[in-house]
This record gives sequence, C-alpha cells and structure tokens, in this order.
Amino acid sequence: MVDSPDDVARALLASLNEQVASYERVRDLSVEQNDAISKGQTEGLLQILGRKQDMIAAIDTVSRKVDVYRASYEPMREMVSSALRGQLEQSLEILKHVLGQIVALEDEGRALLENEQSHTNESAMQLQRGKAMNKAYGAAAPRPGSKMEDRNA
Repeated sequence: MVDSPDDVARALLASLNEQVASYERVRDLSVEQNDAISKGQTEGLLQILGRKQDMIAAIDTVSRKVDVYRASYEPMREMVSSALRGQLEQSLEILKHVLGQIVALEDEGRALLENEQSHTNESAMQLQRGKAMNKAYGAAAPRPGSKMEDRNA
C-alpha cells in the first residue's frame, strides 16, 4: 500500500517534532553546561557532556528518519494539504530557532572556558613569579652562622 501525501507529511512532522524536542534537550543541557563552567564544577560538567553525547546520538537516529520521510515528501509536497504544509514549515522554523540558540550557548560556553583558561594561566604565572621571588629573596637572606650574620650582629 502506498502512503498518501498527507500520511507521509504527518510522519515527517512527527519525526521533525521529535527532532525539535531532542534539540531542545541539548539546548537545556548547554545552559547547564555553561552554569557548570562558570561555577567551576568539573565533575558536573563531565556528566553534562556525557548526557549531551547521548542526546546527539539519539538526534542522529531521528535525523535519519527525517531524511527518509523528507525524501518521500518532497516529490509530493504540492499534494499535501496546506494546513499540514504550514505545520511542517512551523516545525522547521522552531528547529531553526532552537539550533540558533544552541550555537549561541556553545559560543558562550567556549568564551567561558577561554576566560577560565586565561585566569588559570594568570594564576600559574603569578605562582611562578612568587616562587622566583621567594627563591631570590631566600638566597639573599643570611644563613644562620654565616659571616654576613656575624657582621650584622
């Protein structure tokens, strides 16, 4: 039995909506990720990244379904009811919006990490300078029983 254009469109819509929901979950995880980065919660960040990897694998599965339905839908697009076409277009717009949010959040996360790395590098440099100063001043300080100590006495 051959599926009607509206049946194919409904299957595509269901898959697109599943894809949107999955990307919304990735977006939410990106928010959690940025929060963990800003709070310096390394363990929490690793857990979030693991959950994001799982979601991306699920999205890959859904995307393959979308691709199959889309390939069937395109040749019969004009035969699909206008209401159903409108729902598909709306779902695609929502998907586009969510993907834009994810990109922005990932950029923000990258900036947070770069800032954190900058602070870490600055702290390491200060620590090295402090060690160098301690070494320099420590070497200049008179040792007990040295001639320098005797002169100062």
